[in-house]
Amino acid sequence: MFTAIANPGLIAQSAMQRATAVRDGIINAQNFYAWLSAQSDGDMTGIGVTSGDLSLMRSMAADLNAFGNIYHGLAPGGAYVLPYPFVNSSTQVIGAQ
Repeated sequence: MFTAIANPGLIAQSAMQRATAVRDGIINAQNFYAWLSAQSDGDMTGIGVTSGDLSLMRSMAADLNAFGNIYHGLAPGGAYVLPYPFVNSSTQVIGAQ
């Protein structure tokens, strides 16, 4: 990440980029949750999303929304008991790294 040319300005810029990416990612995930929650199963399967994929996406979206609530200083909501592995549902959608 850092090379011999690292300096305080580049390090601060990197910190800002990381924090911005996390914030923007959480906001995008919560917006996706809101959108997906407004869609009926029938509408989604009607456009070709399988019921299995829809179930995985709904689980992932709910988990990321709850994680976003924690990020914003709120309780996760729902029946979440902390600690909770929020990564598990995302891994089912995107695969392990």
